[in-house]
Amino acid sequence: MLLCNAILSASWPRLKRTLQHLGLAFFEVVAVNSFASRSEAAACTLSTSLAESTLAALSTLSQSKMMAESVLSPQGFSRIDYAKPVEELCLLMTTSLLMASVTTVESRKLLEMLDRLHESTNRLFVMTQVGGIDQSQRAACLIRQRLLTTALSLFSKYQTIIQEENAREDTIKYNELRLAFSDNAVSAIHSLRYVQPGVDDDDLTTEATSSKFEYSFDNGANNQSDIAFQLLRVSISLLSEVAPTASSVGSSTGGYQSFAYGTDFATCLKQREALNSLQYHLATSSTVASLAYRAEHSGSSTHSLANTFNNAVEIVGLITTFIHTLTDSASTIVDVLLLLMDSRWFRTFIDNPLLKLSCEHWISVSHQNDVENEHVMPIATYHRGYSTPLTTQPGSVSSASNTRKHSKSDSVHAIWREVITIFSSLLRSARTQSQIYVKVDDAIHHRLTPINSFVFDFVYTYEEALFSCFTSMSNQTLRKNASQIKSTKSKTSSFASTISSSSFSFTLNLLNEASDISLLFLELCKGDAKNEIARSSGGIYNKMIASSLDLTKMTSTFLGAIGNARDLFSALSNASNLVFDQPSAIFEAHPLLADGIPNARHEAIRNSHFASSCCIIATKHDFESSRIATTKSAKAGEESSGESASLDQTFQIHVNNKFIVEVERVAGRCLFNALGVLSDTHPASDAYHSFSSEEASRLDVAAVIRSGTMVAINGGARAVGRYSFQSEKDSVKYARARGCDRSTRTISVEYLDSGAVENRVPWSHIVGLEDSAKRQCILAYLPVSKSIAEADTRGRPSIGHLILALRWCRHLSENDSLKDLVSCVADRAAILLSTEVVLHDELNDTRSHDETARKVNAQLLDLFNAQAANSEAASSGLNVVINGDVLGAVQTQLKRQLHAARLEREQEQKMWEQQQQNSGWDSSFWGSSSKREGRRSPFRAFTRMTSTDSIQ
Repeated sequence: MLLCNAILSASWPRLKRTLQHLGLAFFEVVAVNSFASRSEAAACTLSTSLAESTLAALSTLSQSKMMAESVLSPQGFSRIDYAKPVEELCLLMTTSLLMASVTTVESRKLLEMLDRLHESTNRLFVMTQVGGIDQSQRAACLIRQRLLTTALSLFSKYQTIIQEENAREDTIKYNELRLAFSDNAVSAIHSLRYVQPGVDDDDLTTEATSSKFEYSFDNGANNQSDIAFQLLRVSISLLSEVAPTASSVGSSTGGYQSFAYGTDFATCLKQREALNSLQYHLATSSTVASLAYRAEHSGSSTHSLANTFNNAVEIVGLITTFIHTLTDSASTIVDVLLLLMDSRWFRTFIDNPLLKLSCEHWISVSHQNDVENEHVMPIATYHRGYSTPLTTQPGSVSSASNTRKHSKSDSVHAIWREVITIFSSLLRSARTQSQIYVKVDDAIHHRLTPINSFVFDFVYTYEEALFSCFTSMSNQTLRKNASQIKSTKSKTSSFASTISSSSFSFTLNLLNEASDISLLFLELCKGDAKNEIARSSGGIYNKMIASSLDLTKMTSTFLGAIGNARDLFSALSNASNLVFDQPSAIFEAHPLLADGIPNARHEAIRNSHFASSCCIIATKHDFESSRIATTKSAKAGEESSGESASLDQTFQIHVNNKFIVEVERVAGRCLFNALGVLSDTHPASDAYHSFSSEEASRLDVAAVIRSGTMVAINGGARAVGRYSFQSEKDSVKYARARGCDRSTRTISVEYLDSGAVENRVPWSHIVGLEDSAKRQCILAYLPVSKSIAEADTRGRPSIGHLILALRWCRHLSENDSLKDLVSCVADRAAILLSTEVVLHDELNDTRSHDETARKVNAQLLDLFNAQAANSEAASSGLNVVINGDVLGAVQTQLKRQLHAARLEREQEQKMWEQQQQNSGWDSSFWGSSSKREGRRSPFRAFTRMTSTDSIQ
């Protein structure tokens, strides 16, 4: 309480002089001497009380200063400098909030603090208007910046508190305060303008000089332009903090109040013309950053130029984040979407000079394939999405031995990715709102129509930059392999020659960019946007599909290698505790060990090396993460050295480390988006035309149906999709037409699920008819290859790649952190897989490849075995991650293939057991490196067990 009394006492000048003499700021003294000497609970209590007292002091100070100014100014008395007390109080307030524990501060108390802060902010904002009083610009900017920073801290603190049980009155009050502070932030943004360094005040108009605070990006410590720049930063950050979000509007609690707040927030921005001011600041910061971009990325930038570039890019990033938040909320708040449309914000991004220049740079990087040059620059220099500053400090001695280049993430690349996400969100929001207002308000629906054209313009403008992201994955490998030729020359062995690296590779930033672009492609392939872009730009539409096919192949191979390696390492670890002294012991072993332990160990190493070769470590953080093991076995292998660690233990860290887990997560998102594009653009997705029973009764079915035509039969259902998800509970049945009788207006059919034949089905029962011209496949009919390298290098994506993806999903069936993502990938992959298998079968592609069909069927049985799904092993299978209705529908569609594989498995098992009885039990192959002779073990087709090996 002594500290609180000192704040409110009249001895402020004496206290300030004492602190300056000690070289410490007031809030630093409080933090060090008061908080550090107390327990956590006591420090939190003190910090909360101190924050409340500081707000009381700030309110008293602002009120007294306003009264003093109104009384003394007309009489000609000198004005009192109050900037420093306000600054110190705001700093103390911010520090107190940081020290206070979230659980010790009630939400209602935070609202009261925000309310008192807003009263003070309103007073001080009036007193700090440019030209309103005789205060320096530096002092006025400083006061505003400290006040808004304190508000930002309070709002951030409030967001961290669980608000599920908040009263309706609290929610209304919170929204009122958000709206009030957003008005303050907009006022601060309006009061700022950019001034180019070196321009004299004489060159500026008197009106502009007297009405705006001036900032620049070439800032020095504590100067006026630096404080004005900080005011711009915190104002934009505060707007992003108080902006409405889609999640808050869609929540079960406070949904209506959040929707009303979103409408009011859009009205506030419109009335204050906030977006116009933000467009001005975005244009200036983008122009300045683009001028310094080439020097920054060529390594010729000076310290001052680098500071200017970083400050300008930061403002661009803050504004982009704010617009991203608004675009997301537009899916539930149409007023926000209309505001963004009317201000033509998306055209601002399309014409942005910084984005255009950076994309030109990345395109040139993607086309650099001079892999034969021995003097090629380090790999990190070529990485898209990274920059490579010198680690030597200014003034230090630089030489070839002590100078090394390290990559760091390119901040402009992060902005580019967010802009891509903005256009994806724009399409999603427009589609959602159009579906609502097409039947409610035709005027609003008409205003939303041009949105698709904005997105198409973005894709047309940055077409090469978008698609070069995917080609960069192959080019990265060319450069990586070229840089490794010299180091690996004359060091190969027969063992190493069998271990292949991937034909593609990616950095984490490059893969994140691919994920964002594939999400944009996914949104473009939905609804009206799909038909428009396919009609207006068939070339781009086909390139989107081709890129999605390539991305599916790369990510499924990468994820499949990870899942295979982990499962093999786990099986080897479990097998070390088993004794194979009798035939029954084989039932206790993992099916992956069917070819013997030495072969399984070799396959584990090959898969782990392949997965590791797909990833490029570009930054110091990536390297450190790659050394952090995520499993006990990998940690043991990493800690062991020399001969104490086995080869498979050494390789476990390649697929069980923190870095590859993050890459795995992003690759899963890429696969999910790519599968969505392939599903939505699949020729069979709209091959069926549905109609009502009345339309069917008037249709001349005999004129369009031929023998073999696929039809959908149901008396009531109307929505049909032969190759899309169809639950067993739905009454639609699919059949192949065998004949048609015009006289009785009936057809005879053979049902696909049961094979039953039914004659005299009335035409009125036909609810769907297939367009046979669209019965096409997009994947090759090939199983999972024995070697992961073959899955990587052979032609176009195949059914085997989808099987690899589903095996990865099964491997992560017990992983809670990726559960939602894995479930979504499993659903999409399973539906697309069953569609392709059925189509290949109907097109008779499987009859000419009997051996291939046998392998494919066996691998399908390994995934979708209904008998295994009902066993005890079902707790870690696909049925855990895949939707039950989807799994049932897939098993129904693949009934013939699964039945054929099950019969073959039973036959092989009997033959294998008979062979073992005749020749005697021989367990030598379990420890021998040579492959056994005779027929393959049928147990390799059993549903594989997975195990978790996480560090407890």
